[in-house]
Amino acid sequence: MKSIVKRAAACALFAAVAGVGPMVLASPASASVSVKETQTFTWTSYENTAKKAIQKATTTTLGFAAAARYSPAQCGVTWSDSTRITAGYYAGSVVLSCTR
Repeated sequence: MKSIVKRAAACALFAAVAGVGPMVLASPASASVSVKETQTFTWTSYENTAKKAIQKATTTTLGFAAAARYSPAQCGVTWSDSTRITAGYYAGSVVLSCTR
């Protein structure tokens, strides 16, 4: 019975802290901070060379970013990798992060 009371008290304390936390974070000092939107685009392409696979995946992700109204200057490659699947066949994966 004591453990149930302890758990209930701990839950009530956690709920109280969770309720007060957003009020502390929404102080007037933080109201002047601008919030930037970031979106991530990923794609995997399959080509005859690793370089072509990564280039095609990069071009495709930039196309997705353009469709979402990001300019190439607002985007950067976060991660890229190529993997040899078989002789003369490669997969190229790209992760592109765009912020405005």
